[in-house]
Amino acid sequence: MLHTKMLILAAALIATLALSAAPAEAAPFCVSAQSEKVIQCYYEDIDECQRDAALQDGYCTVNIATLPTLPESGSRVCLMESSRNIRCLYVDLASCQIDANRSDGACFIRPARAPRPAKP
Repeated sequence: MLHTKMLILAAALIATLALSAAPAEAAPFCVSAQSEKVIQCYYEDIDECQRDAALQDGYCTVNIATLPTLPESGSRVCLMESSRNIRCLYVDLASCQIDANRSDGACFIRPARAPRPAKP
């Protein structure tokens, strides 16, 4: 009886460790809560992301790690619409956020590109 319980506990522990070691699938939208300085990338749906962001006094942003490609031209401040279309044409996050509110989208800052190596 004790042996069976130990085997069950050991199997449960191994299963837990295996699941926690597996990489989590990242979602495309994140809530950045201003009060907690925490980013939660759990959202597949931008509407849900925006609702939770409002509840946490934060904002919804894009998890750029989930994007297959980023535009290489335009401004560094970009808007991803709910259709997943990306436009990089904003001078700052405030102007982007105005359009994000209108178009049901989320703003993000495109990472700087690495400088191209000089030709020999």
